[in-house]
Amino acid sequence: MKLHIAFSANELSCQKRLQLSIASAYVTGGDGLIGVGATYPVPGTSAAAANTADHTWLQFDPQIVWTAGAIAVNQVIAIPGIDHGPIPMENLEFIVWGANSATPGSWEEGKIVSIYRDGFDTANTEVGHSDDYASRWQFTQGIHSFA
Repeated sequence: MKLHIAFSANELSCQKRLQLSIASAYVTGGDGLIGVGATYPVPGTSAAAANTADHTWLQFDPQIVWTAGAIAVNQVIAIPGIDHGPIPMENLEFIVWGANSATPGSWEEGKIVSIYRDGFDTANTEVGHSDDYASRWQFTQGIHSFA
């Protein structure tokens, strides 16, 4: 399972069409393996794969760190990039952590508050299903960095 983080707007227009307001920025991490749906490896950079919610994924071991820059957000949407089953376990086999500091012990474990069965792409194709079970994670405060 691969992952992309997007910072979410406060409200959803409807459950199948998620509105994102702030793009995340890749900081570091991943092992360089890039794919699209179940096809890998594909050419690209770690930053490009991690920064776009377009079915292109970056494998996340070691963990990928994203930033919201100067904006603190208390919710993020994790968009999976699924390359194999079982579904939905593969789609949700991660935890999103957030912090405003790199100090050990300062990272907060996010809590899932919503799961979106059809993700962003509702096409009934292998690639369309690769973002199913996108999840909204909430934090107790505004956070700048996520892993």
